[in-house]
Order: sequence, then C-alpha cells, then structure tokens
Amino acid sequence: MINIEALKLMDDLKQLINTSDYVGKKFEDLSAEYGIPNKDLDAFTRDKGACGKLLDFIVTGSYTDTRPEADLKRFGQRYLVEQKVVPLSYSKRKGKYHNANQFVPEETIKITAAKSTPFIDFQSSVLREKTEYALYHFWGYKGAKLKRLQSPFLGVLPHALDKEAMQRIESEHDEIQSHINKCVREFGFIKKGTTSVNKWVQIRTAGNGNGAKRTYCWYFTKIFTLENLIPRIDSEQFKDVYGVR
Repeated sequence: MINIEALKLMDDLKQLINTSDYVGKKFEDLSAEYGIPNKDLDAFTRDKGACGKLLDFIVTGSYTDTRPEADLKRFGQRYLVEQKVVPLSYSKRKGKYHNANQFVPEETIKITAAKSTPFIDFQSSVLREKTEYALYHFWGYKGAKLKRLQSPFLGVLPHALDKEAMQRIESEHDEIQSHINKCVREFGFIKKGTTSVNKWVQIRTAGNGNGAKRTYCWYFTKIFTLENLIPRIDSEQFKDVYGVR
C-alpha cells in the first residue's frame, strides 16, 4: 500500500531543501557552518561517509545515526523514509550503461549491513525498510579526501519505488540471501560478495581496509542509480550548480 504520509514528508523536505541556500554550497562551507564531529577536519574529510553524515546532521541533528532502521523513522512508525547520498559527476562520453553528456553515479549506494543470518524474509527485512521510500541527496563529485571539500551540494530527490521495482529488488534479495545462507552453512559467515552486473542490489565488502575487520553490506549498484534516479533529477539545475559548460 502506498504510504501517502511518507510521500508528503519527502516532498515537503524536497521543497524546503531545494529552495534553500544549501544548494550550491560546497562541502567545505557547510562543514564550517554546522561544525564537524570532534572538531577533527582531517578525519572527517577522510571519511567516505562524511557528506552523508553532514546532511544527516542538518536534517536530523545527529552525526552518529547508525540505527538499522530507516533514517526518518524517528518522525513516527508511518515514516519509513531513508536518506542516501549519491555523488555524481558529469560525463561527456558514452559509457557501457549510459549516454554521453549526462550525470553518472561515482559510487554505489550503501544501504545497510548484511547479516550472517540463515534466513531473512524480504517483507520483514531491514533492506525493504531502507529501500522503498528514500530521500536522495546529490553531491557533485570533485574527488576524495581533501578534494571532497570542493564538492557542491546539488539538491535532493524524493523517490518511492513502485510495486514492479520492489518485486525486482525482492527477487534479487532472495537470490543473495540464498548465497548468504550457503556461506553460513559452509563457513559460518559471509565468505564473499555478489555480482553487480545487471543487478540493482548486491552485497560486498565495506570498511576502510588496511587490516580492518572484513564486513559486508547491501548496496544499490550504479545501474540502479542510472535506471531509477538519474532520469528523475532536475538535470538543468544540477548542471548549473555543478558548473557544466
């Protein structure tokens, strides 16, 4: 059933954010305006999730919202709205999955942690809760680490996946969950990730590496972004903010 109240919440946030002076501001400026965790700019800029944490703080007032439920669920049980950051660059060349002269995703979108649980039904899963309704925050990609400071905030897109899209994600979830089940039976933990080829969701390793414990998370693939989000953005506004000539 379509959640009208969740849609209204997302639309209200879209109007509030996309008409604000946040749009066009660089990550560096917004960080200076709102402060950074522990006042450690170097650690913050090295954090791949820094843009998302900053916008989480602006919208929810918290830098450390790592709950397994939808981000905006704090507004009530009815509002299962997730916030996700999507770094974009502008490609003048045609790619395997996209046309020339359009915005393309720089990264996959982290959804939630993958658990080594023998069986999880999609309808009651955290994955479902974190995918159906989402407010996508778009940043213009200027680079990693210190270069990220120059990344401009492009705006937000509220998007609810329709029944057909959710059925596809459920099918891919069940296939991946079978893979997880097999790994757990054979090794007691998730041994390897899954492919992103022609898929909307996958599991793969997460974390910074460098000896850190290997963990796995669910991700939206770049194909998901190209097929579901890019066609719905305000491309002309984004180009103006990003500085496309």
